[in-house]
Amino acid sequence: MGNLHGGAAALIFDICTTTALVPISKLGYWQFAGVSAGLSVTYLRPVPAGSEVEVFSEVVNAGKRLATLRGEIRLGGKVYMIAEHMKASIDPPLAKL
Repeated sequence: MGNLHGGAAALIFDICTTTALVPISKLGYWQFAGVSAGLSVTYLRPVPAGSEVEVFSEVVNAGKRLATLRGEIRLGGKVYMIAEHMKASIDPPLAKL
């Protein structure tokens, strides 16, 4: 009621944390950005509707098949929400020559 809906926040985290994989992706390594295996959002304080927030995302670990990503939604320098996002790679195996 007058705050960012939790499901909308989860969608923001899903998209933004996934984009953190782009700089490390290459042929056969996270080239398709994978699928979500888990997404956990911790809501620390409500974000008022209409607020302009900052979203920070980082790759904590990216292996061959699984990646752990982290995100924060901040407003006025304070952390309002934190996410941990697990991704599973869907890249096809590279052909061996």
